[in-house]
Amino acid sequence: MKKLAVLCTGLILLMVNGALANLTPIGDPGEGGSWTQRFQEDGWYGGTHYNFDLFAVRVVSGPPLLDPGLANFSDGGWHLVYENAAHTLASAGGTSVGYLQWDFRFSGAQSQAFLLDYAAFSGETVVGTSGIRWSAPGWSYPSTSWRPTRAEVVPVPAAVLIGMLGLAAAGLKLRKYV
Repeated sequence: MKKLAVLCTGLILLMVNGALANLTPIGDPGEGGSWTQRFQEDGWYGGTHYNFDLFAVRVVSGPPLLDPGLANFSDGGWHLVYENAAHTLASAGGTSVGYLQWDFRFSGAQSQAFLLDYAAFSGETVVGTSGIRWSAPGWSYPSTSWRPTRAEVVPVPAAVLIGMLGLAAAGLKLRKYV
């Protein structure tokens, strides 16, 4: 009975978390030493529509993103939230929306193949994921096992982390004297 419950729970989690993001490139890619491609996200995952307030992209293989790698959001409440120094992880967020367009900005030549992982969030919940593969002249969307947490793609600012460590140290010192 216990094995059946675990199996059913696993299948449900795979159905919920395994829903591929419904991403669509818009128009032809533009190239000039680096290149851009307009994308849209419509919030449909596994037959259910979700609003999302954050998405993250991770470079799995190929060249890094440009700086910034995500730009020109169709909703004025959206902006680049985080991009690591190597330009291999970027996230963007804003007001909760069910549809959004933006530009991916890629380094390298358009002829160079790459693979990205993509995850969309509603609050702390990952509502959809997808791979994004470019192999000239077209796009494909393989499944991905990447299920990041929101904290992984929007790191805590260093000042907050240092402050928390300082408070913890002060608490330990105070505890010794009380």
